[in-house]
Amino acid sequence: MALLPLLVALSAPAAAQQVESMLPVMDDLGALITKLEGDGFQITDMTLGIAFEGAAPTVVPVPVGQDDNVMMVAVGDKDRIEDLDLLVYDDLGQLVGQDDMTDNTPIVGFQALRSGLYEAQVVVARSKAEYSGGFFSMVTSYPIGQMPISTASTWQIARTAVELLELEGYQVYHGEWETVMEEGAAGFLLPLEAGRLCRAVAVGSPERAKKVRLHVVDGYDQAIGEGEHDGIYSVVDFFSTGDPNTMFVVQASKLKRKITDTHAVVVVACK
Repeated sequence: MALLPLLVALSAPAAAQQVESMLPVMDDLGALITKLEGDGFQITDMTLGIAFEGAAPTVVPVPVGQDDNVMMVAVGDKDRIEDLDLLVYDDLGQLVGQDDMTDNTPIVGFQALRSGLYEAQVVVARSKAEYSGGFFSMVTSYPIGQMPISTASTWQIARTAVELLELEGYQVYHGEWETVMEEGAAGFLLPLEAGRLCRAVAVGSPERAKKVRLHVVDGYDQAIGEGEHDGIYSVVDFFSTGDPNTMFVVQASKLKRKITDTHAVVVVACK
């Protein structure tokens, strides 16, 4: 069966809906996190998404700091993708690195000459015969030569969220990392097809956060959905409006003592 399009309408009852699972890619991401952190790399960004062969690249914006020795690693869905490529452009649109070797785990390393929002492009060079693309994960990191701030427990909770969403018949198709200061907010844009029943789950770091809260707003800053405080989890159920500027905003309302920021992972799924 071919990979479901991003937001295909599923008419069966929730418990009987058939979804394409992101769990294998989540497991590959977990193994990658363990490897990178074990080698002394600090993870600064993660993305889960979908890419299609013959389509425009899936673009992942990644903030980087000046002089950082950045390493970006993408992992393709091995059940659907045979060859995944990765290209990275700086904030001026100049190519700073690419990996187009014939494999499913492209790696791009470079030293950032400037701080700014860089652009990683994930390209499916070849998918398996019965598929048109598949899921992928991507991690950005840099070496720090000491014990990094671990993201493993946050990943584990996010994986559980994906598993529960899929069990309830939601098609999970996007995950995004955000770094949030205490009492601050961070977010990302994600257009959704109108009229879908969707659920977004934000997970804060259990080692750093006490409370996080997720809001979903349209391009006019009007609330579409709002999650209540529930410790390091925040869940929003909402109907998508079709606004291309739909934004998912994470707030860190309370962090642990002597902690000034936290990472959070937001997972988005729809029926």
